[in-house]
Amino acid sequence: MVFHSFDFIFGFLPVMLLVYFLSRKSRTLSSIVLLIGSYTFYGYETPSLLIFIIISSTVDYFVAPRIEACSVPKKKKRLLILSLVVNLSMLCILKYTGWLVYETNMLLSYLGFSNHLLPAVDLPLPPGISFYTFQTISYSVDVYRGVTKPTKNLVNFFNYVSFFPQLVAGPIERANRLLPQIEKAKRTVTTADLEYGFILILWGLCLKVVFADNFGHLVDITVHNAWAGFHIISVFAFCFQIFCDFSAYTNIARGVARLFGIKLQRNFFMPYFATSPRDFWKRWHISLSEWIRDYIYIPLGGNRGSKPVMLINLLLTMFLGGLWHGAGLNFIVWGLYQGLLLVFYHILPIDKWLQKYMGIVGKTVSIIIMFHLTLIGWIFFMDYPLVVDHDYLSGSFWPLFTGTWSSIQMGLIPLFERYYELVMHPTIVIEKWPYEFDIYFYALILLITPIVLSELYAFIRNKEFHETIISSNIFVKVPFCLALIYAIIFFGKRIGYDFIYFAF
Repeated sequence: MVFHSFDFIFGFLPVMLLVYFLSRKSRTLSSIVLLIGSYTFYGYETPSLLIFIIISSTVDYFVAPRIEACSVPKKKKRLLILSLVVNLSMLCILKYTGWLVYETNMLLSYLGFSNHLLPAVDLPLPPGISFYTFQTISYSVDVYRGVTKPTKNLVNFFNYVSFFPQLVAGPIERANRLLPQIEKAKRTVTTADLEYGFILILWGLCLKVVFADNFGHLVDITVHNAWAGFHIISVFAFCFQIFCDFSAYTNIARGVARLFGIKLQRNFFMPYFATSPRDFWKRWHISLSEWIRDYIYIPLGGNRGSKPVMLINLLLTMFLGGLWHGAGLNFIVWGLYQGLLLVFYHILPIDKWLQKYMGIVGKTVSIIIMFHLTLIGWIFFMDYPLVVDHDYLSGSFWPLFTGTWSSIQMGLIPLFERYYELVMHPTIVIEKWPYEFDIYFYALILLITPIVLSELYAFIRNKEFHETIISSNIFVKVPFCLALIYAIIFFGKRIGYDFIYFAF
């Protein structure tokens, strides 16, 4: 079930809220209702996929108390390893087996062993498995570290792992933040909660169906055109599509959770106004960035060793972060690219120099530079043939060795050249571009402008955009909500796209 479907908006959510409201005087009954609702939401189309989240939840529910009670360090560590092995095994087998078999077969073919290929493997990938796996792993690790006390209530713990608003695409919540809210005897929902939730849901739906899906359509109709100018549109459209799409999910998730009296953490904070890679990861997918920092980067050694060791830790952490996003060369290259950016800015802190010597102008230049570096990264992340040799980005790993340079020459370099010409000599380029390019170019500008303005307004106020609306008076809130409703009705893409991060 998806947030922007009629089934969810006019069926599941109203019924769920009504039943939950009627049962909320009993803590036990309301928790059971919440769990049944979460499992119904997740298994709506494919109930069999529930088995994996139930296995993960069951293992950690029983292992965590034993970890806390154990006084023998080696045995305690073995119990933690058991939790990690079960969770990571399910994640890796379901997510990477098919890809690894494919890559092995490509290598065998590349080496001339075409008669010894492995049978293809096509395993179902449960939506959100990467998110709930990370969430339950953090629980076991925090119990091991003594940061969190294990819960004795099975239903509450299963609710923590499967809480339906954030189950499929986050934010990735920690046990010490979400569990106490789930365990609360009586969650009171105030009128402020209802107002906050409604505006956040409405803004999220608008970001999804009006902006993200229309950006996605723009990507689809321009990405296959041979002229590099169209690829400029594709890259910019994808850049804003993935932001609007993912932040839309987070907004709706936080809004729905608020209707049940539960506060989920912020996951985005004007990421395209970041001044450096480090600043970007404090603003983009914040819950994942913090998870990777606390459970991968710091255990690897973090910045405790020498500077070269710290930079290697950064690179390895971002490589694993890229691999987490999916089985494919494009995600690995994207992760390494992000790691290299972090390393580069640690060695040469361009943003600090610019802001030190140029003040606000330097900060603006830092933002522009970082935005374009992020834009280049999304080229690797996209699963589209932006270069002539599609294998370079999203196909097999092995042709990379022979096709990389030709791909860059024939695909990426013309793309950057065309963009440079457009920025430096817009009049000349506009006179030369194909007639049909006008439509797509102006459509891109039309879609980007409201997003940039809303983010800029939020950036100046140092608040999320919806927070600036909620803190306004009724003469701002009512017209704003009406405008969103009309935008969704008249400009929403009728044939929508799934949320991009459902695949992860």
